Amino acid sequence: MNFAEFDESIRNYFNLTREEHLFGKLTYGRLIELLKVNTTGIKGMRIVDFSRGENSFGEFRFITLKGRIKNTLDQEMTIYLTAYGHGYHNGRDCMVADTWDFYTSFTKFVTNDLPPAYTIRQLENEHEEFIETKPHNEEYVLMEELSDPDDALANIVPE
Repeated sequence: MNFAEFDESIRNYFNLTREEHLFGKLTYGRLIELLKVNTTGIKGMRIVDFSRGENSFGEFRFITLKGRIKNTLDQEMTIYLTAYGHGYHNGRDCMVADTWDFYTSFTKFVTNDLPPAYTIRQLENEHEEFIETKPHNEEYVLMEELSDPDDALANIVPE
């Protein structure tokens, strides 16, 4: 198995579309779909993290899924997909509710599996509250509609 096939096996395992995998983004609805697949125990996927935290972009909700795939040497290995959203994006000066960025990794400090139904219910409750209260940067939203997120970010002049 070469790297391209290995990368494709990650995409297939987590049931990601080509665009989701390429751009590292999920909609809120797709994230819930992924978590609901997890509730059936398909492919042995587990939710191993559901926390708030910070990264270089801002403060977000993090959700980590764990699964097992075969590597390029045809050996079983653990893979993690961490999605982050429902938070404040520092650079864009806005709240992020409907899109979730994600990345895959091969190592993660995790303590235990979390109950999928509980995690989904918590996320749905949080999403409703988040949508009702989310302030957003009008200038950024307008620039994003006219171009793309990165170009919009580059064209906003800080006050």
